[in-house]
Amino acid sequence: MLKIILFAYSKGITSSREMQWCCETNIIFKALFCDTVPHFTTLASFVSRHADEIEALFEQVLLGCHEQGLLGNELFAIDGCKMSSDASKEWSGTFKELDEKREKLRGLIRHHLLEHYARDEAETEADLDRDIRRAKTILSLDAAMNKVDTAQGWAGGSESRK
Repeated sequence: MLKIILFAYSKGITSSREMQWCCETNIIFKALFCDTVPHFTTLASFVSRHADEIEALFEQVLLGCHEQGLLGNELFAIDGCKMSSDASKEWSGTFKELDEKREKLRGLIRHHLLEHYARDEAETEADLDRDIRRAKTILSLDAAMNKVDTAQGWAGGSESRK
């Protein structure tokens, strides 16, 4: 489950429903989860229960990738190219400067987790609103059909409609 979530985050996907859809349609997600599809509620529950552990692990992954020069502000890539072994000015500094970098990365991780929660909530509320509108439309159409049936003299019960 964690593989899917971390991979999805690396691709900018922070919605449990979108992760479920990716597991249904994307070959990489299928390979990561052995061609099974977790329900979006299972993904959302996993993130809620293990948010601290996900944050700590994601932080370690991002720090490692950043140290190797694999992270930019717009692209996350691991492509197997050789890395230069020169010492980086960016990672030589005081402990305070390194702590500031760590806090910045923690903030980004928290942002992604909060965005995940927000998207899941928004989708749930939007789905409920859509379902309510759909039910109201069906009820109003059914009422209109009953009026037409009554006007045509149908009892509306056992007779078949043409």
